[in-house]
Amino acid sequence: MKNFKKYSSLAILLFLLALATSVFVFPPLPSPCMAEEISNAAPQDMVLVQEGEFIMGANSEEIRKMAVAAGAAPEWFADEPESKKVFVKSFYIDIYEVGNEEYKKFDPSHEFHSSLGDHPALFIDWEKADSFCKWKGKRLPTEAEWEKAARGTDGGLYPWGNEFDPVKGNSQSSDSGSEARVGKYKIASSGLKEKPGTVPVTSFAEGKSRYGAYNMAGNVWEWVDGWYDEKKGLRMLKGGSWMSPAISLRASTRLLEMPKTQSNEYGFRCGRDVKF
Repeated sequence: MKNFKKYSSLAILLFLLALATSVFVFPPLPSPCMAEEISNAAPQDMVLVQEGEFIMGANSEEIRKMAVAAGAAPEWFADEPESKKVFVKSFYIDIYEVGNEEYKKFDPSHEFHSSLGDHPALFIDWEKADSFCKWKGKRLPTEAEWEKAARGTDGGLYPWGNEFDPVKGNSQSSDSGSEARVGKYKIASSGLKEKPGTVPVTSFAEGKSRYGAYNMAGNVWEWVDGWYDEKKGLRMLKGGSWMSPAISLRASTRLLEMPKTQSNEYGFRCGRDVKF
């Protein structure tokens, strides 16, 4: 009888212990990565670029060799910073350049050829680009943000890698845009009565960056936020255009320009802060 009571008490204790653990077992908490993915689902037509370091800038000796091979003067690219690791917080960036039809919703006076509605908006100066992005609840990306979104973290020269490929971006070498030429050079038309050498913003999927952004090498130079030299009033554009040679399509290339300048090679895309 004593043994029965002893074993009964032990059985009851084990039962209560099993019951307690089954009732109070909590599901595992999501990992920081899972939590970030859940809370930072990218807005429509934007991609998330996670925070962290990346290699920004260029190797001056590599630039010299590329410039000589391309028949260009190395000093043309002397404003590019030497390669270094730069930390950038998480941000969103537009998948596509801002197109004509989209921009016209903001500025009804914006004109473009009737067949170019899905091409990037041209003749947009820095202030207009900045105003459009703010109107959309966004902002222009900084140079560092733009460059990271274009080249990734390992310092690739182009969005797709280190070797130039004319079929992955709209450049002087791709022959994807206008056929109008003077000798071997394309005519820089206004885009209002003649087709410029741009292509639709959704083109060249095979050349998109590892984050999924299209046409970050070629099509149009893109305005970025920040100054190159505020005293001289110089801002920057990135990415090269439909008229640019391969060396100018590198992610580290800078084009210095006055903010009021408009061109049929100049466009933009927007960025946005990540809010936790």
